[in-house]
Amino acid sequence: MPSGNENKLKQDDEDIKYNSLNDSKFIDTDPYSYFSDLIIQISKNITHGRGLSKRGVNALSLFFLTSGLLYAHTVFPQTLIGFLKLYWIPLFFLLYFITDVLKNISWINEGFMRIFGGRKFSYEAIINDSVNLYELETCLEYTAFGADQLIDIVKHLVKKNQFSPKSQDKLMLNKALYDVKSINYIKDLLFEFEFTTKAVCIFLKKMEMRLDHKYLDKLIEKYCESPSVLFSVGKYHKYKINDPNSLYKLGYEFDYKSKQYDLIIALIFVINATLLAGFLITAIMWILLFTEGAPHNYLSKVNYVSAIFACLLILFIKILFSLMDLKAKQPKKSMSKYLSDKKDLDKNVIENITNDLDFS
Repeated sequence: MPSGNENKLKQDDEDIKYNSLNDSKFIDTDPYSYFSDLIIQISKNITHGRGLSKRGVNALSLFFLTSGLLYAHTVFPQTLIGFLKLYWIPLFFLLYFITDVLKNISWINEGFMRIFGGRKFSYEAIINDSVNLYELETCLEYTAFGADQLIDIVKHLVKKNQFSPKSQDKLMLNKALYDVKSINYIKDLLFEFEFTTKAVCIFLKKMEMRLDHKYLDKLIEKYCESPSVLFSVGKYHKYKINDPNSLYKLGYEFDYKSKQYDLIIALIFVINATLLAGFLITAIMWILLFTEGAPHNYLSKVNYVSAIFACLLILFIKILFSLMDLKAKQPKKSMSKYLSDKKDLDKNVIENITNDLDFS
């Protein structure tokens, strides 16, 4: 089975310039290039990864240039609306730079991929080996490929020995995979190719109660050494729960008991969303009706409301993300506690199950 170290996908191109005639390095006399390369290298060291792109650094430079010229030759606006009207071009460059920075944060970059990831572009990039490993994993999880495209991609990765363990896990999380044609291909491939046990567990979760017993028997036969697969068969398919192997029954019992956590988390979401929405509406109405405390020397009423709205919105988003993080961690914590209470289970078995079932 291929490992992550064996993946031969094209990595990010290094910024090395060559002479077009003899392909040897030449001396770069452009002082700005040293400045931009320094920023890129520092950002890579800070993020331990991709860092800023050349375009991101150029956008930052253009922001300083345009905003500096405007500040030196114009009167600084006294209202937020006036500021936005005058500085919209520098702010555009700043926004581009911030977007380039945020791409280094995995969950934000995944959001960008969900919104802007072009199916055709991503497909051709993967087939032509013109993506790095991180981009491949993100595409496999979020891009809505067609069934034929997914089949071609998987065949290509297997043939090129590039179907890394994490890529297998990400593929199983892609909702587009569960089209009839592509999922039938994957169902057969599970017996021909050695998938990670985590990928198999994700597959069992996504196909919950939709796999017949004959197929499950064949799957168990191949992955019988994995306690997480046996646990998942009981948890997601309620199969073999009376078998002497207790892992099937443990999976079934945990699934039954864990339903209460979903209800609690859902209730917390609803209560917090309602309270914050009510607080937001109350704050805005108070500002509109009782304006004596508003600092009118610097901000208009509309600007003041916008500032309050932005602060409360940030607070609301942060609380929601905290709740989402709690929701993601709760199943693993409760599963670990549930399995630890079973005195006859080995610690390695417990760790195997909790790690393999640690997915959204």
